[in-house]
Amino acid sequence: MRRHRLLVAFALPAVLLFVGCADNEPASPGTALGAERTGPAPSTYPADQETLPPRTGDDNAPVQGPERPKAGTWYPHDLFSHCGVESTRFAGKTWILRTVRTDLTSPVPLDEDSGRHNTFNYMAGYIQLQDPGMAVFVSAHLPPLEFVPGTSNRACD
Repeated sequence: MRRHRLLVAFALPAVLLFVGCADNEPASPGTALGAERTGPAPSTYPADQETLPPRTGDDNAPVQGPERPKAGTWYPHDLFSHCGVESTRFAGKTWILRTVRTDLTSPVPLDEDSGRHNTFNYMAGYIQLQDPGMAVFVSAHLPPLEFVPGTSNRACD
């Protein structure tokens, strides 16, 4: 009888944990931050064939792009990266990092004299509105970053 209770005490929680975890889908990276994109991620970006020149940022005058950007157009953008990359302001709203696209190459060639080396708080690059639900940031030092509309509670922003 004692062995039966011991078996039930350890086996039942293990089985319930396994069954409960097996049915759950992994969370989208933006879900915890209140942002999630519906639909598949693109395999290429509009205008991704063009090469963009590396930019130099300025901590005293960061660039955020226009309030009403045109989809498929690259705009100079300085991404606040002092406390890490989680969110950015673009097109009049906050965007939350969804994913880092290591499967795609940046249209900005590597340049050791650009980007993060010249600023303390911002990474210079370009941002493009893909559609109302996604924006992409590219720079000389990172793979493309996908952002979705959302909110951020970071004290550093």
